[in-house]
Amino acid sequence: AKIFCNELLKNGTTTALTFCTVHKESVDALFTAAQERNMLMIAGKVLMDNEKFVPEFLREDCQQSYEESKALIAKWHTNGRCLYAVTPRFAVSSTPEELALAGKLCAEHAQ
Repeated sequence: AKIFCNELLKNGTTTALTFCTVHKESVDALFTAAQERNMLMIAGKVLMDNEKFVPEFLREDCQQSYEESKALIAKWHTNGRCLYAVTPRFAVSSTPEELALAGKLCAEHAQ
């Protein structure tokens, strides 16, 4: 995350909308690095649970993803210049249930 933010700044980019990984730690690392550099960062934990299109090592239970995303929103959204984006990777990577939970997250945290 530090290298990524440094490379953005090196190329004159001070604001970015980007995808993290399915791992909640990736969100913490990116937002921490962005805050240390006073960058405006919009990002979120990627949601992927569809066994037909996502390798097992990248899949998460959709309820677990919902709970982790909810906690990350509480921790990071509007914390400094960080904004949280609910982030299904792409439509086929999420089951209809996960997409419904992503919509629920958006509704619960609409501004």
